[in-house]
Amino acid sequence: MKRILNFPTLMLLFVAALFMTSCEDYPVTADTAPNVTLLSEVNLTLAPTEEFTIEISAAQGTNEMNGVYVYEDGIEVPESRLKFNGVDASANPALLVGTDRESLSWTVSIIAQATAGTSSNFEVEVRDNAATPLRSSVTVTVATAATPPTLTGLGDQTPTLTEGAQNVSFKLTGEKGSGLLSSLEVRRNSELVDAADFNWNELTMMAAGNPFQLTGTDVDGFEEGEFLVDLPLEVGTSIYSFILEDEFGSRDTASYTVTTTMAGTPVEIREDEVLNQDGLAPGGLDLDTGDNVLSNSAMAELIDNGIDTDMTLDKNWIQTISAVNGATMKYVLASADGTLEGYSFAETTTKEEIEGLYTNNTGTEINSTNSTSVVTVGDEFVVTNNGKYWLLSVKEVVVTEDNNNDKYIFDVKF
Repeated sequence: MKRILNFPTLMLLFVAALFMTSCEDYPVTADTAPNVTLLSEVNLTLAPTEEFTIEISAAQGTNEMNGVYVYEDGIEVPESRLKFNGVDASANPALLVGTDRESLSWTVSIIAQATAGTSSNFEVEVRDNAATPLRSSVTVTVATAATPPTLTGLGDQTPTLTEGAQNVSFKLTGEKGSGLLSSLEVRRNSELVDAADFNWNELTMMAAGNPFQLTGTDVDGFEEGEFLVDLPLEVGTSIYSFILEDEFGSRDTASYTVTTTMAGTPVEIREDEVLNQDGLAPGGLDLDTGDNVLSNSAMAELIDNGIDTDMTLDKNWIQTISAVNGATMKYVLASADGTLEGYSFAETTTKEEIEGLYTNNTGTEINSTNSTSVVTVGDEFVVTNNGKYWLLSVKEVVVTEDNNNDKYIFDVKF
């Protein structure tokens, strides 16, 4: 007789079958890390300390993302060398908020290593917020150019030129380093020179700009390349800097200190007085020395014309002057009697200019037989005697009402 399974045994077999089916329908799975993709170049060659950008996209795995970390050869990059999405980093890592915890597209800007001729691996890592964070990363390798270009200024590095020179020639030799030469720029006292004011090897750079791109054989180097630069009009000292850059952004500079001097003999300046000749003090002026002398002294070039005794004391000073002892004088007024429109006392800086203000002046000559009009502040005169010339500007007129201590005060250039 066959043995038939009893009921309890059948139930055990049924439960076992159900358990085995459940395990097949619901397998146990591990958490997945964020997915990070590099969107920019893998290998870069740069100048030392040049800024570069790594572009990434990332999407969360099982868990939300928590932070972006940046490393150079396994060491966290200081925030001072970092920007996240164009904004200076306040920390490394950058913690994620909002929708960036689910997916992001970021730019990470980094200042490359400072040492030339080296290679560094820059890693951008994204971690999730698990208790034991899962992470994914991308890596960019940055090589720095080993040798920068060399720019050498030839000739006198501190030339002195006379005002009126149209331009000055600077000759330079440029040698490439690790990269091809890329551009040249010209600066005067740190400011870019207008491209219309210079040319390079007899070619105008007006259309090319400043800096301008090097072309042809110049990218491999040049010998005695010539800049012809227009000089500024004003007298003084200027520093001209020429900056050579290669394709990696490495630079070298050559500088000249250019001094522009006046074309003529520099003037001297002093303050002189002419006193009322009827006062207690002498009424003449010796322009050779600036001393006050008697109005009848043979040393005087200018004299005051005293008082009108028919007038009351408070109004009797005639307030005019004359040239004496062979001296003559003329009024100087911009745009009048042959004086140029741009004339000013302050801008008259050479003895030759003062002489020209007299010899080119077609105005009335004032001597011992005539006199000026009433002298007022701002009047200007040019005086000559025995081949010497003086330029006078009336600085002050002192008028007294109860005595004859009146006087004129002049600024005198000679």
